[in-house]
Amino acid sequence: MDVALTHEQELLAETAGRLARQLGPASPAALAAATHDAELAAWRHLADVGFLGLRVAEHSGGAGASVVEVALVAEALGTSIVTAPFLGSAVLAAELLAAAGASGELSRGLAVGQRRLTVALDPTLRAIAHTDALGQGAPPVMWDAAGAEAALMLTGPADAPRLTAYAPISAPIRE
Repeated sequence: MDVALTHEQELLAETAGRLARQLGPASPAALAAATHDAELAAWRHLADVGFLGLRVAEHSGGAGASVVEVALVAEALGTSIVTAPFLGSAVLAAELLAAAGASGELSRGLAVGQRRLTVALDPTLRAIAHTDALGQGAPPVMWDAAGAEAALMLTGPADAPRLTAYAPISAPIRE
């Protein structure tokens, strides 16, 4: 089995690295001075180059990329400490919407940066949080919840739950 990166993957890693170095702070100490406007600008850049739609299917406006490509971009963003919300919306929410067979409209909105969603996990990180559990015990865990318009959660009876974009995010947030 050949596990070497393809030429296209190498180009993606280089592009992601260059963009991440531009978007990230000059040093870890500069993180304290990072602004919400800078985060939004970084988010727009990620949308403009198509990174927000990596895991969105092509028929829904995304790239239909593999987890390898997502990992290459995530590695670059993490290495350069880019604070733009990538994992919660572009990866977790996109994957969950695809698995649930959600409409292309939601996924398309994620891919082009028009929508920001997060996924609410139960406190054990073993399951998608259910709206019935809100206000009872530990709050759900949500990556990149700040600025998200809704959290993907389960609703309905336990034997037939439905995935719902729960908004506004009013539950206590543990990021």
